[in-house]
Amino acid sequence: MSDYTDLFLDSTSQAQLNTAYAFPIAVYQSNLAQKRLGYVTFHWHEEIQYCCVLSGRIRILIGAHEYTANAGEGFFINTNQLHSIRPLHEKNGDNRYICLDIHPKLLYLFPESILAEKYIFPILHDPNIPFIKFSPHILWQRKVLTIIKKIYAVYEKQSSGFEFDIMRLLLLLWKFFFLNQGAFEKPFPSWQIHYQPQIKMILTYIHVHYAEKISLTDLSHAIFLSESECCRVFKRYLHRTIFEYIIEYRLNQSMLLLISTTKTINTISYETGFSNASYYILRFKEKLGITPREYRRIMISKRNS
Repeated sequence: MSDYTDLFLDSTSQAQLNTAYAFPIAVYQSNLAQKRLGYVTFHWHEEIQYCCVLSGRIRILIGAHEYTANAGEGFFINTNQLHSIRPLHEKNGDNRYICLDIHPKLLYLFPESILAEKYIFPILHDPNIPFIKFSPHILWQRKVLTIIKKIYAVYEKQSSGFEFDIMRLLLLLWKFFFLNQGAFEKPFPSWQIHYQPQIKMILTYIHVHYAEKISLTDLSHAIFLSESECCRVFKRYLHRTIFEYIIEYRLNQSMLLLISTTKTINTISYETGFSNASYYILRFKEKLGITPREYRRIMISKRNS
């Protein structure tokens, strides 16, 4: 299955994942080197996510915590958890991982079922279980990693009736979760659980207004926090300042325009919130090591080759 080179985010930073309504699971390999910025930016989605790292070393940022997963290891990200996935080292070669995006309704069939009430919802709705890391050195986790790879192989082959095999494997996967939930780490202190909605509101505001001049005063008023609290919580949670994130998001949006339109560099700079083209080019080169014009030429050349 092809890599989703970059996520489509709606104006709330909620990712719109490519899971079909009739069978809501997406199975694919992802390579961080193929992302526009070299990583998956902060986002969240209703789907739960299982990943198994095939090569390289990656960082998973979730809440104020940072985890490392090496080749052979894996992880689970719970529903609606704000997260980002990045290479452990900047510009580090091959960082590939299998990814399963699964809407929870595929597991529990209907909300009032015993599967939902007894086995699925207690983990799905526990704010203290945002993330689980899998090691091949722990028996039940090694079994989980094996099942993730089996699901990928079954999905790739898509033999007649493959959906039955995937359902069987998914339920077995969750059974391992339920039976071993006492071993889960509980990494989120209460302040992170409390502030996650505000962080999502800040991101939503930036994603809606990135093309405009964004003032800290307007932002703080929109989410009902003081300016100082806004800055403190955002930096503590996402490990960067609000200003740094705004620049990052504007660059990401400009890259979309560079590869999908013939607009001039000057026009793109203004449409993505930069005060002038010179400042835009400076920031772009600082982040990617090349100018916007060079980036456009390289991407067009790759697309046509």
